[in-house]
Amino acid sequence: MVVVKEIIRSYYSCSEDVKLDIDSAISDLYDKGVLSDIEVQVVSATKEQYSLALIGELLGIDKTSAGRLLSRACKKLSKFLGPEYQEVKVIEAAEKRLKRPLTKEEKSFCLRKMRDFGRNRYASLNIFNFNEHRRDKEQG
Repeated sequence: MVVVKEIIRSYYSCSEDVKLDIDSAISDLYDKGVLSDIEVQVVSATKEQYSLALIGELLGIDKTSAGRLLSRACKKLSKFLGPEYQEVKVIEAAEKRLKRPLTKEEKSFCLRKMRDFGRNRYASLNIFNFNEHRRDKEQG
């Protein structure tokens, strides 16, 4: 879900192939009744760079509800699009770069980091310096 949400938030900087995948998935899921009108409206407004607060105002809902609708729609899109658009793809890329499987703790960290979008609690950390940071913390 996080991968799709990031794609939607940065829609206009994505490749044409990714945009086509996202737009086709939205259309297919809407036509099948999987995505509701309001979910499509929230996704469309997010693609246009509207904030959740503004989306909520435009749709007559609160910011939290707009965020929940976006997350729910992204979860449906991610499931429909498959592994290429899911968090597992990011985990696999990290393992490939590290040339080893991630530990359970590292996978958990990656998922927390991906879901922390915009909050920057882990801004100075990434999977490649995670172990060094943890050792520094234990020693300090």
